[in-house]
Parts: sequence; structure tokens; C-alpha cells
Amino acid sequence: MISVTQIGWGKYRDFEGPYFIGSVKVPDAPRTASFAERVLSLTAAAEGGNFDSINMYDSGLVSVGAIQFTDSASFQVTDLIGAVADELGPDYILDTLKPALDMCNASFSKTESGYWRFTLNGTTVKSKELQKLLYFGDAQGNALSSFNNAKKLRAKTWATCLANVWRDPKAVAVQCNFTLPRLINNFVWGQLKQDLFVGDQPEDGWLAATRALLLSFAVNSPTTVVKRYATHRNNKNSFGTPEWCLAVLRGVITNGLDVWPARWRNKTVHVKRMFGVTLPSYEQLVSGKWSPPAPADEIEKPILVTPVVEIVGEPIIAPIQDVTPLPIITQPQSSGVFTSVIQLIKMVLEVIVNVFRKSAP
Repeated sequence: MISVTQIGWGKYRDFEGPYFIGSVKVPDAPRTASFAERVLSLTAAAEGGNFDSINMYDSGLVSVGAIQFTDSASFQVTDLIGAVADELGPDYILDTLKPALDMCNASFSKTESGYWRFTLNGTTVKSKELQKLLYFGDAQGNALSSFNNAKKLRAKTWATCLANVWRDPKAVAVQCNFTLPRLINNFVWGQLKQDLFVGDQPEDGWLAATRALLLSFAVNSPTTVVKRYATHRNNKNSFGTPEWCLAVLRGVITNGLDVWPARWRNKTVHVKRMFGVTLPSYEQLVSGKWSPPAPADEIEKPILVTPVVEIVGEPIIAPIQDVTPLPIITQPQSSGVFTSVIQLIKMVLEVIVNVFRKSAP
């Protein structure tokens, strides 16, 4: 179980708050994994890389999990916790969140409409303003320089409890099932979805890698990615070629969020492993100058090894016509190995002589 003492404290722009890097790692997806599984792994590599990763120091108020679902006004974290309650039972969640719930006079239950929601002092939490009160205790939420010791303890207690939800492998499985269908349905729309996420789409190579990268960045800022894709999809290169992919990625990724350069650098090695594509450095992407893109690596095929067959019993030998049969060799009782070898050589020589005699005119 995670304790409050393991929770860190971070700052980002006008926000501060607790965080937990996590310890329940998202496994590295191999190239043979499904497209959704590779996107999840690729996104997690930059968003924390752990199912129990928690961030409470940015505009999302509370971010949880492998791809950092946010709770601010969207209630994605609340819905995720509710999915765990549905699968593992309400008592599992209530017991895990008990320290935070007791501290805040809060509870967690299903509404009449079937959604899991927190209540604070008897009021259902269904707005960003109430979420700030729930997690941080006042209307300022996680605003920079708004914390005293009591407020810090409240926020850290929430971070601790939310991290502990994922101690059970069955809860992790719920998070996977919750995440995979939402990767495409929740984070891309418009022309981007129409071009790259509708109908049959490639799942390996350059275009697949571009789809995965755009989706993984969209998880972080969907509106930015969708708008920029619409602007840069029409370039001088043919759709789907490596050159087109790089032109789109350059237009979408560069000069974006200030955390994106580091995330690009982090993702490139994973893209190489998952899709066989070698990407330029972030600096090359910014400058627009990179070596001609190489085709995607071939998918390694398993090496077929011919099994060594051990023959049990007597081997089958085609008969030789008109050859005097070999005499039956018996192991001498008293002679040594040397004597046996000499006898064997004599018998073989006798057979050879008989063959030549039979074949002589």
C-alpha cells in the first residue's frame, strides 16, 4: 500500500499539487500487439508509464492512470473509479478511498441515472467548482501558492488513496478495458478521425506509426492535435507516404505544448520498436531537415528450426541384391573393445570382397 509519505509535490505554470510516479508499470507492447495496445503503451511511456500514476498539479485537477485521464469537469477519473467499483464491488473502492472520504465528509455511490459520483457534505459533485472543493478543500483548487499544511494533507491523502486503487491486478484489468476503446472515441474527431481512424487502416509501418503518435499526443491535448492536423494534412506529398507523415507530424508537434519536445524524444525509441519506423530527432523535426525516410523495418519472422529426430529401433535400409548377408555380431564375453573392433573390420572386409566377386565378369 502507498503511504502519504511517498507522495511528491510538483508545480506546473499556475498550478501546484501532489503527484505519484507510480509503481504498477504498463508493459512494453511488442510489435505483434494490437494497435490499441501499442498506442496505450506508447502514450503511457510519456504520461507516466504506470497504471497508478497520479498528477494533481495542473489544470486537469486530478489525472490518473496509464494515459492520465483527467477529472476536471469531464469526470473521466470518477467514471474510471466507478468502473472498478462495478467490477470489484463498491466495498473495494469505499475501503480504499476511506481515508480521503472520511477527511472530506464525502461518499461515493451510483446516482439514479446510473453514474458513479462523489458526494460532498450530501451534495453530488457534478461541477468543476465542487471538484475543487472535494479534492482541495476550497474554491482555489490547486492554484499556485494557495496551499497551507491542512490543504496539502488533504490533497496528498487523495493522491495516496487513488494510487492504491490499482494495487489489485483486477483493477488494472478494468483500467485497460476502460482505456482501449476510449483511445479513439474520445480523443480524435473531425478530419483527423475521418482520414486516419475510420474504416480499414494500416497497423504497421509509417502511416500506422503516424496514427499512433497523433493519438498519443491527442491524449495530452486533443483540440490542439485535431486543429493542427486539419491545417497540415494537405501538403506537397502523397497521402500516407513517409514524407507526408513527417510533414504532418512536423506541423502538429513542433511549437506545441512545452512538454512535447521531451515527449517526442521519449516516444521515438518506442515507435521504432513497435512500428519499425526510424523518426528524426526533435531538432530535425523543427528545422524540417532530415535524412530521406527509410522504409519501415521488416517484421521479423520466426526462424523455423528443423527438429532433430531420434530414430528409435532399427533403421530401415534398402536391401542390396546378391550380397552375402552380414553375420550376426555378438559381443565377446572376455575380449576387450580393441578385439571387438578388429573382428568388425574383418567382417566388413569380407562383405566388400564378396561384392566384388559377385560383380566380376
